[in-house]
Amino acid sequence: MYRYRFTTEFSIWRRAGSGRRLTPSSESWRRVQGTDAAGSPWEQEVCGAETSGDLLTSLWGRARVRDLEDRYASRLGAEDKKLAEQIVAVSLESHVLSRFTAYIAIDRSEVVNADGKPREILQPVELPSGWEQPEPLFCRAAPASGSVLYSSAAAPTAGAHIGGSKARLRQSGGAPLDRLKAAADSFKSPGWFSPRRTRLKALIDALVDLESQLQALRHPRLPEVSELIERGRELLAGYNRGAKQPPSASGVEEYVAKIQTLIEELRQSPGLMRAGFWK
Repeated sequence: MYRYRFTTEFSIWRRAGSGRRLTPSSESWRRVQGTDAAGSPWEQEVCGAETSGDLLTSLWGRARVRDLEDRYASRLGAEDKKLAEQIVAVSLESHVLSRFTAYIAIDRSEVVNADGKPREILQPVELPSGWEQPEPLFCRAAPASGSVLYSSAAAPTAGAHIGGSKARLRQSGGAPLDRLKAAADSFKSPGWFSPRRTRLKALIDALVDLESQLQALRHPRLPEVSELIERGRELLAGYNRGAKQPPSASGVEEYVAKIQTLIEELRQSPGLMRAGFWK
């Protein structure tokens, strides 16, 4: 049973009285008395009858939850937890909302991964306040203005071979080499600076840029760069979710060391660039 005082207003008459929720198995007569809008006395007898509808349960639940929430808002202390548990219990039993419960809608008509295989999504996040984002790791600089094809350029004289090769190295290969060196040097920083997988991906992207430049120049070191790209992608696949075994730290360090050696050889041997171009 839950007794409460109720007042109902209509445009013609007003009624006041008391009521109670009847359980489905009970049968009881109830007399409702009041006065109408003209001030005349009014009464009506009603009989509680068993019904299969949930209307009374919902009405009782709303009234009970409202009463308990008023008590919860007006009291502070150890009773808060008990009142919250009562509100949740009544809300779930009578299927009404409260401050501690909510409805959840589940749409089963659409399935994102119909094959049941997990899909990995890289979600970029911001660095903590005060930290600067390392540009070589996350951003790719625009191609150098001088990275153009030299098919229409005239052949330099014999005395200008070395200087011209250095100029072509700076124009065509300098920017990719700088990005590649910055990506390789990032592995010298602590592991918490950025995830190893992110640094490895930036290293592979820089290798791809260098490969494009070397293809235009038909450089003899192009196959070596292509092999490094394939090896890097194999290491990167080891960091994917579901991989049997991630790459070892020593394997990644050996891979980075080979790239650093290649960078130094390309920078210190401009003749390789000249021979590849004028071949």
